[in-house]
Amino acid sequence: MKDLKTSIFITTYNWPEALSLCLQSIMYQSILPDEIIIADDGSGAPTLKVVEDFKKISPVPIVHIWIEDSGYQINKIRNLAIEAATHPFIIQIDGDVILDKHFIHDHLKIARANRLNIGRRVRLSMDKTKELCQTGQIRGLHYLRSLALCRIHHSLFYSNKTVRGLRGCNVAFWKKDALAVNGYDESMQGKGKNDKEFGARLINLGVKGYNIRNYAICYHLEHLETKAYGAENIQIFQETIDKNKTVIAKGIRKY
Repeated sequence: MKDLKTSIFITTYNWPEALSLCLQSIMYQSILPDEIIIADDGSGAPTLKVVEDFKKISPVPIVHIWIEDSGYQINKIRNLAIEAATHPFIIQIDGDVILDKHFIHDHLKIARANRLNIGRRVRLSMDKTKELCQTGQIRGLHYLRSLALCRIHHSLFYSNKTVRGLRGCNVAFWKKDALAVNGYDESMQGKGKNDKEFGARLINLGVKGYNIRNYAICYHLEHLETKAYGAENIQIFQETIDKNKTVIAKGIRKY
């Protein structure tokens, strides 16, 4: 969409080397966002230094939202970022991804009213991740980018009514739609199904999911992470599907 004002927000927690690479990749975008929001789940001083350093060189405003380190509070910090966003279209990423230089351009190209952009990630090896973090420079990242392939892939393999493939590291939506469902569900504790539950309520509201492959590319820095999902989160997600839920009680509106 031409001339669409965009906020991009980045969730981060105590990995300043990755955040620096992520912010570098935003600085190199063919189309810059109108605002960058750092959604910080309690990081320490090294992350703050990265943010302050980039504030000095960024051509667009950088807003740092920080909450006290009290465990994994991803839904809370995302809700604060959504609430703080000053522009109508929001691109959400994680601080452990590096963006292709056309990433924002591609999300804007695909953006439509009543649409949820569901992007993918290209996983980097542990060796490549270590190299990038040690050098602090973004080099040697290449992946096939094609809008035609993206459209064909979506039409052949995906429905507009599912959240299949949705990950919080690469998703874009309208702020008004996020507010309509009251954002992320803060009753969900720990990892697992947080992103999909939010996306499911958007789709239940009538928003159409659009799966993106070979377009709006981001590269995921490899790291150890738990694969265990809490049973309660899985249950909440399933209830959202089964009961066609759109709005949750513990979300944005309390802020």
